Amino acid sequence: MAPAPQLPTPSEVTITGNIYIRVRLATKSDLSHIYQLFYQIHVYHNYTHLYKATQSSLEGLLFKENPLPLFYGPSVLLLEVSPTTFNEPKRRVQACSYNI
Repeated sequence: MAPAPQLPTPSEVTITGNIYIRVRLATKSDLSHIYQLFYQIHVYHNYTHLYKATQSSLEGLLFKENPLPLFYGPSVLLLEVSPTTFNEPKRRVQACSYNI
C-alpha cells in the first residue's frame, strides 16, 4: 500500500486563483475526520483525559438508523475548500408556471 501523500501545512499554502467552497452535511464516510477533529479540540484544551468517544460511538450518535430531522439532534456540517470545482450530480429542475 502506498503511503498517503504529504499535505502542505497552512503556512505553505498560497492561493493564487479561484477557490471553491461548499457546506454539506457529514456522511458516514467522514467519520474518521470528525473523530480526529473532536480529538484535536480536546488536545488543544488539554482535556484528552476526558475524551471517551470512539468512532463507533460517534457513528451511533450521528448516523442512527432512524435519524431525527436536521438540527433536532446532533448534526455535523462540513466546510470543504478546493482549488477546483466540485463534481456534483446535476439536479433536474422542472419548470413551473403559475397563472395569477
